Amino acid sequence: MERSWHFENARVLKDDFTFEVTSLTVRDGVIERIGGPCPEGARRVDAAGKNLIPGLIDTHFHGALGNCFGRTDALGIRTVAAFEAAQGITSIIPAVSATADENIFASLAAVQEAMSAPTGGARVEGIHLEGPFLSKNYRGGQWERYLQTPSVEKLRRYYEASGGTLRIMTLAPECENGLDVVREAKNLGVAIALGHTGADFDTAKAAVDCGASLSTHTFNGMVPFHHRTPGVLGEVLTDDRVSCEVIADFVHLHPATILLICRAKSMDRVHLVSDSMFATGLPDGDYPEEDRVRHIRNGACVLDDGRISGSTYPVAFGMRNLVKIGIPLEQAVMAASRNPARDAGILGHTGTLTPGKRADLVLLKEDLFPAATFVDGKPVFTAEGVRL
Repeated sequence: MERSWHFENARVLKDDFTFEVTSLTVRDGVIERIGGPCPEGARRVDAAGKNLIPGLIDTHFHGALGNCFGRTDALGIRTVAAFEAAQGITSIIPAVSATADENIFASLAAVQEAMSAPTGGARVEGIHLEGPFLSKNYRGGQWERYLQTPSVEKLRRYYEASGGTLRIMTLAPECENGLDVVREAKNLGVAIALGHTGADFDTAKAAVDCGASLSTHTFNGMVPFHHRTPGVLGEVLTDDRVSCEVIADFVHLHPATILLICRAKSMDRVHLVSDSMFATGLPDGDYPEEDRVRHIRNGACVLDDGRISGSTYPVAFGMRNLVKIGIPLEQAVMAASRNPARDAGILGHTGTLTPGKRADLVLLKEDLFPAATFVDGKPVFTAEGVRL
């Protein structure tokens, strides 16, 4: 039988993203109500001095603890899921970079296997293909040899192999057949993110008109903004239909650039991601990967030529950084919970503290690190010294 929980005296972040000191009751893995007395038999938790927030969600990251999505199995994904839960993350959508088709299809199978049973950590919610339909000129840390011309037929094969768990695909719309793939993705219910792209303004707008709804790691891996030729950035920053991914590690973007995105989009369309890679959770060092080496120094990950190639910080780090630059906590949490859930199509069961939704929640300490993380109403992480 599931344990019922009753959290008292917490600053509860309600689904209108305002805080209220009140109670929250969980029964059978679901949020039963906000407010009211402790039900008979429920485990009472005095959460005074703590924030109770929806669990954070990362829809774009590539691994941790030596496990790289695209080259790991379901066990590796579950290992990463446990690590993420310790950061306050309750839902993950593993991202696979451009790689050989055999690796992509193996990854689609591994994600489905990881989704088939509880992970003991964050819930696996599907997959994000960051490629292979990308621009060679704006590939960033992607391997050129794995890039492909966009193909509706190949998209359908990926989708069918995913068993419908393909949630997001990053695509360069200026590539041949790019807009056809965007249209088909919309028909399939796959969110298209514009990224690793040199698209001009008109092409980017055409892609949004066809159904694209996200911007992959905004400003990174795309043609720079110019005041007379604004390009893809001019479109995604000014079109209210588009949510902008933000990597707030202060490596990929200067804090002023992050504020620029937040002000241009309003926090409703800021979508925090980590883009963290397989060395996340490991010490600084040099990490071989196929025919290259990723160099990690002071948390920054670069290739031999100095190109940034992923992050080493979880999305919770970015949430705390938003607060450091003046974004209210409730809005920073929204950018890492409700907004990603909406953009990935999973808001119906997670992303907000709403009665009837799964009890994916985090007790935050005063320092904004998790005291405890719950997935489906079960504690999957408890910080040292914390008693529930």
